[in-house]
Amino acid sequence: CAQIFELGFFNADPHPGNVALRFDESTGTARLLLLDWGWTHRLTTAELRGWRDLALALYDSDVDRAAKALAALGYKTNQDERDKARNVHFMAFILRDASDQETARRETKERMTAIRDRMKADKEAGVREKGGRKIQG
Repeated sequence: CAQIFELGFFNADPHPGNVALRFDESTGTARLLLLDWGWTHRLTTAELRGWRDLALALYDSDVDRAAKALAALGYKTNQDERDKARNVHFMAFILRDASDQETARRETKERMTAIRDRMKADKEAGVREKGGRKIQG
């Protein structure tokens, strides 16, 4: 978060192979080295504002404000007109703090199952979508 909200840029590839320590034997200290900055992005003022607005809106559970922030960031799906809360809830899910890999996998599987079930129910009810438009069958 500090990369985005304080510095205005982030490394989109932070895996263990891109991190190293440099030891200074004379002082007994170590410095963190971040390697491979090929996948970095400096946020524009508008992007920074959008991500900050989104974070605060999600924290406050404010669907309308979060939907506006997503739109300002250019996030658009076929759910925008149908149910803007779906985008907000999905983004909140993606940005959640998963405590560990096992929990993240379980939660993702549950989420995708719920989405599949909702799509099946829509299909059974004769609801189809094409190009973001809801079509009653």
